[in-house]
Amino acid sequence: SMDGKHPMFVATKEQNQQPILILDKNGMIGPLLAEKMQEHFMVILVSGKDLLLQKNILSVPYHRRIPLIPDNSYKAMILFYSGDDTLFELLPKILEKAQTLHAKVLFVTSVRLASEKVIRKLEKQQFSNLQLVVYGDLFYPEDIVDNPVNYFLHQATAHGKITLVDDGIGGIYPIALADVLSGIVSIAFSHNKQRLIYLFAKTPISDLSIARVLKKHNPLLKIDFKK
Repeated sequence: SMDGKHPMFVATKEQNQQPILILDKNGMIGPLLAEKMQEHFMVILVSGKDLLLQKNILSVPYHRRIPLIPDNSYKAMILFYSGDDTLFELLPKILEKAQTLHAKVLFVTSVRLASEKVIRKLEKQQFSNLQLVVYGDLFYPEDIVDNPVNYFLHQATAHGKITLVDDGIGGIYPIALADVLSGIVSIAFSHNKQRLIYLFAKTPISDLSIARVLKKHNPLLKIDFKK
């Protein structure tokens, strides 16, 4: 049409057809994020888990040390780091690709893995569209996550008691999985350039407070302390 609106429509439609790349060797959160995003985007999911076919998700196995990443034009690239440093070997190539595409790269990891060494390695990268997203201690009904919150939930349900170390003052940064997924999606599409983003409340909750909350739900729950 000649009214000037049509080309704009084609551009937006094209933009939406650029897939999102999700890379997750551990295969824990990546597939859940892909499921959330596939309603609006084509998702290319490179994952260590064998996954069911879904309409807008192209699943690529991540079983080799360095996976094959389809050479595509991506809208955003979301990388999950679960302690395997080969991801840092892949990073320069991914960032080089993102640079030419003007795509954002999110490097997502948990508060338990965001060591100073990891943060330093990312700060070294010159690419301005790289963001480090750190999520807290996930609590999630299925036992997919190894962190203090789930450890306590497991102890409470399996043994009817929780053992706290020292005075139970160790810090926990709880966050619901659903909030992590929405957080990642909104960061991926925001114009925010902040280099480091935390997806949890800055003030930790003590182990004891979590134990008390669980005891409220189950008054018979025992709480033990050990040095």
